[in-house]
Amino acid sequence: MKKPAIPAVQGVQDPAVIRLLTPIKENIELMTGVREGTIQQLSSDADLATVISKINEIIRKLNAYD
Repeated sequence: MKKPAIPAVQGVQDPAVIRLLTPIKENIELMTGVREGTIQQLSSDADLATVISKINEIIRKLNAYD
């Protein structure tokens, strides 16, 4: 199932609303994989090092600072 898209803010006239909505839209797109791609699932036989690496990838995406 595909996630619903978030509408563009281009039609919004109020600059304050644009300043509010743009970062929210960008953040949601980062978290849902629309930007920078999705996080791939691990196989059921993944080893501990692979799991740790995947968790760190998720944490980096949540923090969005790296």
